[in-house]
Amino acid sequence: MNSPRPIAPGSLHIAKRGFSMRMALLVLSLTIAICGAQTNSIGLPKDVLERRSQFVVRAKGARDPFFPDSSRYGEVIKSPKNSVAPTIEVPVGKPEDLLVLKGISGSGNRKFALINGQILSAGEEAYVRTGAGLAKVKCLKISDTSVVLTVNDEPATKELRLREGP
Repeated sequence: MNSPRPIAPGSLHIAKRGFSMRMALLVLSLTIAICGAQTNSIGLPKDVLERRSQFVVRAKGARDPFFPDSSRYGEVIKSPKNSVAPTIEVPVGKPEDLLVLKGISGSGNRKFALINGQILSAGEEAYVRTGAGLAKVKCLKISDTSVVLTVNDEPATKELRLREGP
């Protein structure tokens, strides 16, 4: 007759650990099975998908900025069908004709001119943006009220004067 084998002191601990691992897997699989029954194909609970955002608009005549012809907020306000889109006047002409001297600063030999938003000193060359395109401007001389310059490497000089008044 075989007698039961004696249990080694460390083996009982291994057996308990194996039991607790099996229990943990069982609990995990039951949890997944229960939650899986209450979710959809993307894994979200059904009550989350059934919720809807609700916005309360209290302003009369409010419009949906993304769907302006929507009647969601009440009466639809449509623009007249015969209305004309606003026109934008684009300056026509050569870029050198659209150069404007906006200001002069500095003193003595260190004067600066502001031409169409571009700052230039005497002897400096830069591309200046105008309504008709870019113009290559070389500033030759800056006085207290005017600037002498060349435009687009032309030999003729052009003088820009400060505008009088505000």
